[in-house]
Amino acid sequence: MFYKSEEHPNLLFSEEVLDTIHTNSRIQHNPKLLRKIAVALDKLNDFGTDPDYHPRGNLENLGNGWWSLRIRFQNDYWRIMFRKASSTKYGLAIMYLKKENKISKQNWDAANRVAKREGWL
Repeated sequence: MFYKSEEHPNLLFSEEVLDTIHTNSRIQHNPKLLRKIAVALDKLNDFGTDPDYHPRGNLENLGNGWWSLRIRFQNDYWRIMFRKASSTKYGLAIMYLKKENKISKQNWDAANRVAKREGWL
């Protein structure tokens, strides 16, 4: 089941993304990182995937309808994998701490599993 937000009406949050934001200790113990995530989500909500409104390198088209939103904070790189769920809404499937440039099969499988469950595929 996905969740809607009054603050971000164009974003549909999977339980997995909300769980990461609300329970990950690296995120929860750092208000600056939380703010950076909020700003990135604000831009995605307001401007979609238009690259003119996102910092260079933060938005990546992964193909087959998948996108990646990268959030850099200090030496950590967070990634949110999402796809267009309807004409105006984006479904945020998974969020994780990025440890390598390539997206692992495990992360792809998780994103696809969530997208199928939510009806975004």
